[in-house]
Amino acid sequence: MRKNGPFIGLTALAEPALAADLATIDWSKVPVANVTLFYTGQSSYEWLRTSDHRGSNSVLDGGSCTTCHRGRQKALGCKILRNG
Repeated sequence: MRKNGPFIGLTALAEPALAADLATIDWSKVPVANVTLFYTGQSSYEWLRTSDHRGSNSVLDGGSCTTCHRGRQKALGCKILRNG
């Protein structure tokens, strides 16, 4: 028979601390944030790293898509929808 040890007890004690009690949150104090959703396209990681992709240097340096495209989400989403 396998014994689970003290870790199960520790996990059970830690779980309530990780979850927020939604009833006690004062939602009026939570700041509002307007977020434009990025209609993502689909590209291969290989293409993102080639000279055909203008952001390849950023990708090679560890940057994400939002590094170059922040603030352009709406325009790029419309472009993708028109061409797709």
